[in-house]
Amino acid sequence: MNFSSQPNNWGNPGQDSQLSDRQSSIVLPVVGTRERSARRGRIDLPIWELANQVRSSRPMKSKQTNLKKAGQSVHRTPAKPASRRHSRAEAQLKTILQATTECYGTWNPASGPIEINESLLQMLGFSGDNSLNGRVFLQSLMRAQDRSAFEAQVKAHRAGATTTLDSEFRLRTKGGLFRWFALRGKTIRRDRRGASVEIAYAVRDIHAVKERQLRDVLDAKQQKQALQGSRERLTAILQASEQSISVVDPVEFRLLEFNHAFEELILRAHGVRPMIGLRPADLAPESADAWSGLYRKVLAEGKISQDYVIHSLNETHQLHGERLVTGGRVWGVCVCGYDVTDRKRAEHALRKSEEKFANAFRHAPLAIALVSLRDHRYLDVNDAFAEATGNRREDLIGKAPFELWTNPEQRKEIVREAQLAGEVQNVELNYRTVSGEIRQAIGSVVLIDIDEEPCMLVVVSDITGS
Repeated sequence: MNFSSQPNNWGNPGQDSQLSDRQSSIVLPVVGTRERSARRGRIDLPIWELANQVRSSRPMKSKQTNLKKAGQSVHRTPAKPASRRHSRAEAQLKTILQATTECYGTWNPASGPIEINESLLQMLGFSGDNSLNGRVFLQSLMRAQDRSAFEAQVKAHRAGATTTLDSEFRLRTKGGLFRWFALRGKTIRRDRRGASVEIAYAVRDIHAVKERQLRDVLDAKQQKQALQGSRERLTAILQASEQSISVVDPVEFRLLEFNHAFEELILRAHGVRPMIGLRPADLAPESADAWSGLYRKVLAEGKISQDYVIHSLNETHQLHGERLVTGGRVWGVCVCGYDVTDRKRAEHALRKSEEKFANAFRHAPLAIALVSLRDHRYLDVNDAFAEATGNRREDLIGKAPFELWTNPEQRKEIVREAQLAGEVQNVELNYRTVSGEIRQAIGSVVLIDIDEEPCMLVVVSDITGS
């Protein structure tokens, strides 16, 4: 049955507002507003339930029924027609239709497409348009791909595959643009073979909802792209680093992330290519306990820094570990490491050299002293210098040498010459021992820097009695 526009006479007290028994469709344009809906009190019942209530509550024709009982004919009058129930259901239906902004109707799919009423035409901008040349059908304004989907949904509903007909589609407006609408319907009458012959439905404008959904989708897509771009940049930075970087989970210490430097290090050291999800025992069985202990230490302290020797490579790496926390939740342990083998070897060599110099300084046969040019105090003296002056070594360190010189002016002159020339060689001088004895010596001075502090290295050879 084609959908035909029906005039709305319920708001006119001069015309009959009763539903005709022959009326096979209910089609009313929008006549109410949401304010009237709130004032009248909206009843949220599907249109097909109200249609069924109206149909089932229509008055019955009065007739007489002859009943035979005990061989006698009994004449009874049936109950009064259910006009009150019919009127109440009809009043509910009128209240909803007058207050809604949706377009309702009933449709027989076998009779052809759905005919659009004035309410829906107004939504699409066709109201009062003489160029339409007669009736306009819903399917003719649908976008092609939407029409195919709608017809498939109608077919499935008529076959009983769905309890309700739910469809979303775009309708062409007068301006050529498309607006989104939703149709929801349900079969309210079937023929003897069970085929759907009447569907009650409602059409409503959902364009604003769709636009909002589209904006949400676009916003989510942009956020996802921004997040992806940020992740790609961070990954590029991670992979470009010469330090080995790895992240493990805080429970089983399985690999979550790692860079190329870490991958190459593990491959060289243990012959295993790292993969996401591997544990320390999978990467380096012989040192799994050490790595697990390091991760536990990071979790307990939050941040650590220590050296780690890779015996298989004879290399030393300095490791920095930090606990990773987001939103108050610990989600990982990050460990960065870099090769410090050359530095450690240089430090070791320097220590060896310093030890050798210290041994040579302490045990040299000549009296040697290291004096600061800032405050002219002894920084260090060797055993021979302490023995020549008659002092203990620990008594001289930190003290000024002025009391040892018999001629303080000569000392000042030697210091001035050393500062100008950088050194003074083979100067005869006199010095006083702790017992007061005056002794003769030949001294030399060389300026050097110790820990960025200018110093004088003084070498004295006793020539008393020579």
